[in-house]
Order: sequence, then structure tokens, then C-alpha cells
Amino acid sequence: MGFFATVVLRDYVAAILNTPRANSEFSLALGAPVKVSGTSVERGTGNVCSVEFAVLYHWHAALSAADAKWMEDLIRWNLQDFESMDKLTPDDFWKVVKQEGHKLMLLKPRLGLLIS
Repeated sequence: MGFFATVVLRDYVAAILNTPRANSEFSLALGAPVKVSGTSVERGTGNVCSVEFAVLYHWHAALSAADAKWMEDLIRWNLQDFESMDKLTPDDFWKVVKQEGHKLMLLKPRLGLLIS
């Protein structure tokens, strides 16, 4: 588990965040101490959901500014009375997903770049 976590947190997340091309050394260090208000969080005891698991589970929340803008534009296109992402409700989100999903179902499948 530790090796998998290291690969996800160092290599995969770095690729998503594009840190290698940005000449950044940023990475999520699995073994680094976790502190809350200056006090280290105890590891491996108490709650079944450890700090390490929580980090692994939530790593996917990274979203680029371009992706965030694309999503907001898509929502704005589908919801005429859309004000801001802060006021978006789950029902609004699912309405957009349903509308866009119906559009996708009407498209014919493409082979893409599989033909050489």
C-alpha cells in the first residue's frame, strides 16, 4: 500500500498538476507529519479512516483553472439563470449533467486515432 500511495502522490499528482514542467519540487509527502494547530496528529490509532487514507482518498480534488472555467462555462450555457458556482445547487448540477448526457447519447461513436 505504501508504494502505491507514493506513486499516486508523487508521480501521478505531479503529472496532473504539471509540476515537472513548472520546475516545481512540490509533492505530497505521505510520511510527513500532519499538524493541526501546531500539534502533530497521532497516526494509526483511533478512527478506522487514517490520515494516510484520507490523503489518498482526497488527492483527486486537484482541478486546473482551465477545467474549472470549462465547467463553469458549461453550467452557464445550460442554466440561463445561473449566478455563480457558490449558488449552484445539486439539483442544478444534475440538470446540467442530464442535458449534456442526452447530447452525448445522440453522438455517433468515433474511432479517433486508432487507425494508423
